Amino acid sequence: MSDYDFNKVGGKIFPEGVYDVMVTDILRKPTNSDFLQRIVTLELTDPVGVPPVIKDYISESEKVLWKIQRLFKACGVESEGKVTMSDDWKELLGKEFQIQVTTREYKGKKLNNIEYLPIKSPEEIVDADELAEQPKKKNAPKKKKK
Repeated sequence: MSDYDFNKVGGKIFPEGVYDVMVTDILRKPTNSDFLQRIVTLELTDPVGVPPVIKDYISESEKVLWKIQRLFKACGVESEGKVTMSDDWKELLGKEFQIQVTTREYKGKKLNNIEYLPIKSPEEIVDADELAEQPKKKNAPKKKKK
């Protein structure tokens, strides 16, 4: 059994609900255990009445591969079988999707749980290599009025 000191995490408790978000940063840091941890920064695309940023802390242990898989699926990255990603997961930056935030109590404190919601259809799933090669979307030129 492992103990987690959430006093160091900080931040506000988000109200429960579904939010549209975009991945803006991913840090990889060592933890006090033998695993590395990803700190995924999610910017809310329409932060009405809530803080504009929420962070998720994901351990890179075998026990939480399911959460990494859900993040990849939400970003449209192939997540079945063996998947190769860059060390910094830069392929996920700028990806937009939805999360569902719930709250729970742990040792007398309220904490947020973040669930990555799957994309709408299997056709939207792309291979991580293809994702890295895709150009960023640009606005289409406006047609001139005659």
